[in-house]
Amino acid sequence: MDKKWWTLLAVCAGTFMLLLDVTIVIVAQPAIQGGLHASFSDVQWTLDAYALTLASLLLTSGVLADRYGRKRLFAIGLAIFTVGSLLCALAWNEVSIIVFRIVQGVGGALIMANSGAVIADLYPREQRGRAYGFTSLGWTVGGRWLATSGSTQIILWPFQTKDGPMGKQPRLLAPSEHRIGVVACHPKQDIVAVGYGDGLVLLVRIEDGAEILAKKPGDSPVTALAWSADGMLLAWGTESGQAGIVDLA
Repeated sequence: MDKKWWTLLAVCAGTFMLLLDVTIVIVAQPAIQGGLHASFSDVQWTLDAYALTLASLLLTSGVLADRYGRKRLFAIGLAIFTVGSLLCALAWNEVSIIVFRIVQGVGGALIMANSGAVIADLYPREQRGRAYGFTSLGWTVGGRWLATSGSTQIILWPFQTKDGPMGKQPRLLAPSEHRIGVVACHPKQDIVAVGYGDGLVLLVRIEDGAEILAKKPGDSPVTALAWSADGMLLAWGTESGQAGIVDLA
């Protein structure tokens, strides 16, 4: 296999772990609280410590990557994140797991800040849309579903129970002849925005699979989707450099 595809696999794995660790504590909260004899607020900090550290160090991680190399910082971040995950498994009380979650957050910031840049450095412009599509995934509100791209339909992995998707079939929605390049989950409702290789953007409701057209097909694959915090605006961008905003108010 070509070296760049191994690199893409590493980026996909890192991105998946980051998003998984944002919400995994919600599922594991009863086990953590009982095993460490911690209070609810202590367990809440195991979630907040990771998220706050990751978010606060993103810009710094990007600056360091520009100075010392994006691949190097990505690899360092992956190592720190892995060590932090091991330490979390060995935590003996509520304070230790919070500290180790901060370590995870440091590694997560280095991974998140550089994953897209590593792909941009490695792939020529005409291949970046496809590469970015493999790394596009997102959690629905409440962490009940994990939406993934890369296929000709949305794949929704169930995470309603502590076992996650093990032994369960994923939901498949919004089939098309064209591959999905990017997905973005609505911040307040069980709705997924989906960008296709032909430039089409659909809004898909998970409950019944209903589809709403947000952007007609164009001449270039959709490579970027992002919701506003209130979920009333959806921004999109294509591989050719076109961009726009859909107002749902």
